[in-house]
Amino acid sequence: MKQLLAVEINGQCQLHCPHCYIDKAEWPKTLMSDEVIDKLSVENYQQVAIVATEPFFNRASLEATLRLGHRVREAGKTFAVISNALGLSRTFEVAPELRDLLSWIDISMDVPGLEGYAGYRGGSWHKFLRGVESAHAHGVEVSILNTVSTRTLPFFEDMIATSDALSTHFFTVSPMISAASRCTEYGTSALDSVRTFLEWSASSEAFQASTKVRLDIGTTVCQQSLEDISELEDLAEKLGILHKIEFSHQDPDELIDRVTVGGELILPSQTIMAAQQ
Repeated sequence: MKQLLAVEINGQCQLHCPHCYIDKAEWPKTLMSDEVIDKLSVENYQQVAIVATEPFFNRASLEATLRLGHRVREAGKTFAVISNALGLSRTFEVAPELRDLLSWIDISMDVPGLEGYAGYRGGSWHKFLRGVESAHAHGVEVSILNTVSTRTLPFFEDMIATSDALSTHFFTVSPMISAASRCTEYGTSALDSVRTFLEWSASSEAFQASTKVRLDIGTTVCQQSLEDISELEDLAEKLGILHKIEFSHQDPDELIDRVTVGGELILPSQTIMAAQQ
């Protein structure tokens, strides 16, 4: 049994995050049908999560999310979503049942603040905060997701401090995976060296002070940066930050399946390769 089924339930999002592997011009602006949702083999996975674009983009997408959530919970599995939170406040108003379906919610942030958030993601910081506050008010555990690239690195201290304040138990910081289909258009790129980033993080006051931060480093980003994950793990121990980092030595293809809007099952590596072509 694989750990995760990652479901791309629709093809729309309000934002234009530079690090996103999805090319909005080519992404199908469609919704996963009820027929496909009902055929998903959710019982074969420990967890089901909605990823990629925005599950609460509109009412139709919300209804599809609820339908999947009910299926997952009835199968006794964990259910979570990744959201930008911009429509989350309204979502809980019209569908309070969502709070009973979600095991937790991952909310992507990257760059905090009025100007920084609008400039990098193209959205409203006020709506983002309202969405996060609504999740807390409805008793849903919140984890803030952050991707570190050449453009978000200057905001690192604020990223950590703000995530500390907004997350429930932990939040994640992940080095960007290079996806050439989109990032170059917006003038950002993956970090040149994860080793250098670890050394930089160890010198960060916000990173050292945080008790919630979790830095995610997996085999894919190490392969792209031509670095050995075991050597990076040794370095983190020497720097005294190993307890703040989750190193994943296992190939994501062995842990995760992805299913597209149309119901096609693909592996994480196939998703990345498609983005880089």
